[in-house]
Amino acid sequence: PPDLLSEVWEAVRDMAGKAWALTAAPRSAALVSEDLATVAPVEAETVTPLLDATSLAAALMTRSPLRIFGPGGLSGVKGLKAAQLEDVAAADLYAVRDMCWDVLITFQPLHDVAAHELLAPPSAFPWSALIVEAALMQMLALPEPPVHESHHLTVLLDLCDLDESVGAAIGLCATILSNHLLELDVDVAERLAAWLAMHISNFSFAWIWERWAKVADLPRNHPRHRFVRLALAKTFTLGFHDRVRATVPDSLEDLIPPPPRATSM
Repeated sequence: PPDLLSEVWEAVRDMAGKAWALTAAPRSAALVSEDLATVAPVEAETVTPLLDATSLAAALMTRSPLRIFGPGGLSGVKGLKAAQLEDVAAADLYAVRDMCWDVLITFQPLHDVAAHELLAPPSAFPWSALIVEAALMQMLALPEPPVHESHHLTVLLDLCDLDESVGAAIGLCATILSNHLLELDVDVAERLAAWLAMHISNFSFAWIWERWAKVADLPRNHPRHRFVRLALAKTFTLGFHDRVRATVPDSLEDLIPPPPRATSM
């Protein structure tokens, strides 16, 4: 996959050639720009890091969801890309994603407020797709997310109630990540499976399991086979076995955990 820093640098150079104008990202800083212009600059002391930040960041980045998506993120994926996106600069997309991360951190644990704030800014492109991508990328961040995963879970559930397009974006994002499990850290895959099970349980266990039907033909130790098996195992712990089984296609029968056995007192 392309180097993330190279992508960001190219986006910055492109933005510099356009007078640093972001056309799609909300310009919230404009509200305080006059005040900022009068603030005296502050000289910061040089801080020597205890760890080699460059090598640490590189090590984490190679096993992180940040490597999966290009600058366009979910909005650039075929099937979601809208005509309005063709003229949107990559810097805009990076800025919007960063704003989403800030909102998720600022308004935790107020998940309902965070959901409304994420959908509040007007946008000329599929905003919901970037929100979903940003939320999952932050939730799966290494070595750990800045806020508890339950916050991302509840925010995404609220977003599904507020915007029907969020559900499709979640399905696509989960599918993309599952297709790149070989590039993800094992802990990230396990967290993704745990989140998916909790998310599914809030929608009567309805999920697009058919997309993963071919996983049953893979070796048992294959990362995708293990992921789907783990997601199913966690899902079945959240509801009655027969009820959950009715939502899973027969093609995945071999990956379904056995029903619990009654124990005698």
